[in-house]
Amino acid sequence: MPRQKRQLLKSERRRRRLSRKKTARKILSGYLLTQTLTGVGAGSVATLVTVFAAPQRASATNYATWNSGQTYALNDQVLYGGRTYLSTINSNRGNNPLTSTNGSWTVIAGATGATGATGATGATGDTGSIGATGATGDTGSIGATGATG
Repeated sequence: MPRQKRQLLKSERRRRRLSRKKTARKILSGYLLTQTLTGVGAGSVATLVTVFAAPQRASATNYATWNSGQTYALNDQVLYGGRTYLSTINSNRGNNPLTSTNGSWTVIAGATGATGATGATGATGDTGSIGATGATGDTGSIGATGATG
């Protein structure tokens, strides 16, 4: 086989292999996103999709917990009250994620829905079988003498 043809075949095989790798990465990325969104409420899904789809911006520091003395930048994330919050403003200081009403934080993970209603009482079960006969009891005491006839 001529050298030029061998190089052409080798190049074609390399292109196919890279194409398969890209396809596999796309499938894996979609799978991981699906796993991330499983069990998350509809409002949180919209927020997560917005966060994942948004272009990467400056600052995206993850803090272990919220601190009232810390100044947070846009897109910084904090864990507080069992939820993860995303800072929606720059110079975010003193805005408690749980009580802030100025829109400085948005929940991106861990939101818990309300407790559902109590379910209906189940049907009564079948009557059980008759149990085994118990052991014979002790002999009783002698009774009183009867009346004379």
